[in-house]
Amino acid sequence: MFNEKMFKLVVVFAVLFIFGFTGSGIAQKHELTVWGYGGISKPFWEKIMHEFEMRTPNVKIKYETPLQGLEISQALQKVRIALQSEAGPNVVFSDAVGQSLRELVKTKNVLSLDNAYRKYGWDNKIYQSAQESVTFDQKKWAIPLDMEVVGYFYNKNIFEKLGLSTPDTIDAFMNLLKTLTNAGYYGTAIGLRAGWPSALMASEYMYISAGTEYIAVMEGRKKWVDSEKCLKGLKVFRSLVDKGYTNPFVTGIDYNQARDLFFTEKAATILEGPWFISQIKETKPEFEVGFFCLPPINPDTDIKVLGGIGTSVIVTTQTKFEDRELAFQLLDFVISPYVSEKYAVELGAINPIDFPVTKEIPPLTREIAQAIKMYGKAIGYWPVYYLPAPLFSKLNSLIQGMMAKKISPFDVLKKMDEAREQYEKLK
Repeated sequence: MFNEKMFKLVVVFAVLFIFGFTGSGIAQKHELTVWGYGGISKPFWEKIMHEFEMRTPNVKIKYETPLQGLEISQALQKVRIALQSEAGPNVVFSDAVGQSLRELVKTKNVLSLDNAYRKYGWDNKIYQSAQESVTFDQKKWAIPLDMEVVGYFYNKNIFEKLGLSTPDTIDAFMNLLKTLTNAGYYGTAIGLRAGWPSALMASEYMYISAGTEYIAVMEGRKKWVDSEKCLKGLKVFRSLVDKGYTNPFVTGIDYNQARDLFFTEKAATILEGPWFISQIKETKPEFEVGFFCLPPINPDTDIKVLGGIGTSVIVTTQTKFEDRELAFQLLDFVISPYVSEKYAVELGAINPIDFPVTKEIPPLTREIAQAIKMYGKAIGYWPVYYLPAPLFSKLNSLIQGMMAKKISPFDVLKKMDEAREQYEKLK
C-alpha cells in the first residue's frame, strides 16, 4: 500500500535521478584547467593533481603544459594572452613574481587571494619574505613556491682527488677555478646560447658585489653606469672567460650542453639552483655532487646570494564563481606540508613553509635548505622580479655579448640605461 514512507522514498530517488544521473546539481563534476610545468616535473605534478581529485569529491583536474620549452619572457607573454581568453586556464603555475606578476595582474584577469590567505592561514604559514614577492598594491595575487638560492654544484670526486675544499672568499674561488683548469678540467661550465641564463648568472655576481644597490639600479632609481659595484661584479663574471676558467665558446653552447659538460666530468662546477637536483637524480652521474654558495665580492654586501621564489601560482578570473573555492583548496593542498615534503624528496624543491625534514630528503637538498635558512634574509631576487620583460630580455642579450667579448662590462651598463630610457618613453 502506498503510504507516506513510500512517498518519501520516491521523492528521494527522484531527486537523485534529477540531480545526480543528469550530471547536474550535487553530483556535478567541476573541472579545473591547470597550466603547469612539463619536463621532469610533469609526472610529479600530475600525481599531485590526481591525489587532489581523490581527496575532493566531484573535481576533475585537466593538467596541461603549454609553457614547456619556452623562454621565460615568451612563457609570460603566452600566459598574458591566455588570461584574456574565455577558454583560458583556471590555475597557472609560472615564473611570474614581482614585476612579471604585476604585468599579469594588469590584464585584470588575476584574482586577489587576500581572502584565501586569511581563510587558509597562508599569511602565517608562508615565509613573510616569500609573500612579499607576490604582493603589491596591498594585495596578494599568488602563492609562492620554490624558495631558491643559486650557487655552485661541484664534483666531489674531483675535489677530493685534487685535495680541494669549498671556497669562503672570492679570491679563494678564483684560485679554485685556476687549480681545476690547470688540472685539465673546465673550472666551471657555462652555456648561454639560449639566452636566459645570462641575466641570472650575471645577477649573481652583481648582487654579491652591489647588494641592494643592484635592486635600485634594476628598478630605475639609480643609473646603471653610476653603480661601480655592479660594474665590479660584471668584471669578475667576465674574468671567468678572460682567464680561461670556463669551457670555450660559452655563447656557442646552450644550457643543457653546459650540464652535459658537468655530468661527463669535463667541468668540475656549474652555477645552478635547486631545480638542478631533479636533473642530477634523473642523470645519475657516477660521482657525488656537493653545493656551495659563491662567496661575496664585497664582504660588506647586504645580499649574499641570488635566489628567491622560482614559481608562483595564480587563480584566473575565468574560473567560475562556484569553482573558485575548489581552486583555492587546490592551492592549499599544493602548499601543504604533505606536498612540500614530497616536493623536496622527489624534485629537490623547497617550498617557503616549515615542513618535516625527514631522512628521505636527499643530503644535497638538505645542504641547499641550510643555505636558505642561513641566507633567507639576505637573498637577492631574480632580475625578472624587478625588470619589465623587455629590459630583462635586453639584459640577457647584453650579457651574452659581454661573455662573447663583443662588448665590455661598462657597455652593458650604458646600453641598459639607454634601454630603460626607451622603455619609459614607450610606456
